[in-house]
Amino acid sequence: MTIAIFALLGCPEPPSATPPAETSACDLTFDTLPGKTFVRQVAAPDGKTWLEDPWARARFYKEGETLKVKYNTRSLSNVYTYSCEKKAGELFCQTDDIDLQQWCQTLIANIGSCSPGDLANRTGATLEEATKAKEALDAKLKKVSAEEKEAMKVAFSAPGNQLRGAFHVKINKDECRITGRDTYMTMTFGEIRELENIVGTARFVQTDADLVFEDCKDSSNMVALTAPGAKARPNQTKLRWNVSEAVPFKYVGDAMSKPESSCTYTMDTWINHAIAQKDVAVNPGADGKLDWSFTHTFAEVPPEHGRGVVHMYRYKTCDGGEKKLVDVTCAMVLVSAGEGS
Repeated sequence: MTIAIFALLGCPEPPSATPPAETSACDLTFDTLPGKTFVRQVAAPDGKTWLEDPWARARFYKEGETLKVKYNTRSLSNVYTYSCEKKAGELFCQTDDIDLQQWCQTLIANIGSCSPGDLANRTGATLEEATKAKEALDAKLKKVSAEEKEAMKVAFSAPGNQLRGAFHVKINKDECRITGRDTYMTMTFGEIRELENIVGTARFVQTDADLVFEDCKDSSNMVALTAPGAKARPNQTKLRWNVSEAVPFKYVGDAMSKPESSCTYTMDTWINHAIAQKDVAVNPGADGKLDWSFTHTFAEVPPEHGRGVVHMYRYKTCDGGEKKLVDVTCAMVLVSAGEGS
């Protein structure tokens, strides 16, 4: 798994912790985490207070008997799903979506071999899944030269080879919050190690804000048009904008562009990971195609290096059935106080 990481906001000397305003007992435990959302806190420029950083956020929930968390490692667009288990003094969460072939190749690079049994034991995969991954990797390696194999051994034994995300959670009862330690697993010199992502060890506080927790797998079809109604193709976007300019965003892909007679369509839009519009009806435009578009004006330069990130959740409801989330698309613009280009 490759985890996208981005620049920190913060101050080298964080303020001292401030106790909660209310004196009521804190009911925060590992068992009460499901249904709760947390955002990272960073030190304010004055060094005396804390600011919320929704660019790093976590939401806990239950899937059957398993406690899970959706966490974004401060990525602009990716959200990862972790499964958690209680350990001594902490909740230990690991990403669900792992690349077994990457693990197998890492084992070969570090210890010279990869058996399905060892692969299954290290990852939690079934023996059948591990066997299939090993067979698929063997087939690929047969087509690779000896020189390329040596190069791969170097790459797959380097610290930057990210195998799996991990999130360690501890509860701070005094402040009724959690401490999260954001790491990834790698293997060097034959040993599995954990290295910190850019979030590192951080304060997380509970929030009621409605934030993005869906993975954006499509960043090419949502574009910023040069002007309202302008034509554009995927990846054809205007990147730079001025503060107070109205930015027209539009989905320009082919998927779900033509309406079906028995279906209705809606969208949710999000600005810098927070909800902007919810359940907005989407209707055909003059060309008969569904108009998946909206406009947003950034009133000030976004604090995250001027980056304005937008998401669109696209929904479809047919034949009186349930509303279904079809896909998530996203885009980024750069907003400055100077002239756009």
